[in-house]
Amino acid sequence: KMVATHDLPAPAIKDPSKYFQIDLFTGTGSELVRTLTDASGAAVSPDMVWIKDRDTSVEYVLTDSLRGATKEINTNTGATVETTVAQGLKSFDASGYTLGTDGNYNTSSSLNVGWCWVEGTIPDFDMVLYTGNVTNRTISHNLGVIPEFMVVKCRDETHGTVVYHKDIAIPNTLLMNNNSAIVSNAAYFNSTAPTSSVFSIGTDGDTNANTKLMINYLFAGIEGFSKFGIYEGNANADGAFVWTGFRPAFILAKNMDAAGDWNIYDNERAGYNVANYILAANEPQAETTGATLDFLANGFKLRTSSTPNQANTFVYAAWAEFPFGGEDVAQARAR
Repeated sequence: KMVATHDLPAPAIKDPSKYFQIDLFTGTGSELVRTLTDASGAAVSPDMVWIKDRDTSVEYVLTDSLRGATKEINTNTGATVETTVAQGLKSFDASGYTLGTDGNYNTSSSLNVGWCWVEGTIPDFDMVLYTGNVTNRTISHNLGVIPEFMVVKCRDETHGTVVYHKDIAIPNTLLMNNNSAIVSNAAYFNSTAPTSSVFSIGTDGDTNANTKLMINYLFAGIEGFSKFGIYEGNANADGAFVWTGFRPAFILAKNMDAAGDWNIYDNERAGYNVANYILAANEPQAETTGATLDFLANGFKLRTSSTPNQANTFVYAAWAEFPFGGEDVAQARAR
């Protein structure tokens, strides 16, 4: 029996822009206020902003409201620690955020992208600060559901950026600061998957450095808004279709079987469908072009015989532009 899309269950989040947004801007070299609003025009105050200068080889800079404005970490490298950048992201505002004059954030005439998440009442995104002690233990979180994707970073000692993904069986994991395939390290998460109330850490310095300040960004999948999964590449320009249950706004994809970049695609940068422009979360390089994938109303389809569609298994993390299903499904039709 065929079911009309408007007869599908209404999504829990009808307007994803309340909780995730992509902000494109051109640098000015002077203080720059970025205003964010949802689809209804209401103010959106982000809790985490991840910025990349698109046309220059510079670091990815990440600031969050828990550590505080001006506190920068670089996800693409294990060779730096948290720094205070007075002219970086200067404030989280009631409707957006304000940037200073630092070149990694706001070089005059530079093309930039900011990926912005809101830590809200929905069980999608949580941030947890803790101090390492090189001891196997559990730490509480506030998602209320089991995390499906976690990114752990040491703030004041040089360590890798450790990624947990629900479809990579512990003790295997990935490191966002390089392009390596999965690594096996029981000491990252003590060979224990997270639960709806705690995550586990082992004795490795990347996740539990002695006396060092750490942060964990935790994400859960919400139908119609966020999805974390795997797909099989086929090294063919007619690649796989990957169901997400929404029209994607943002996709992060990584080859887990072999060396390969953490490729970032979004629906705002030039080249949208099919020649999506690519940024690599593990590399400071500027964005590159290439026919790679299509964003569709209910997922994405691979359109290349190379990255991100080699004959390997890939993990991905995706957030929605529009959900698929319910009365508002007309919004979700692919462009």
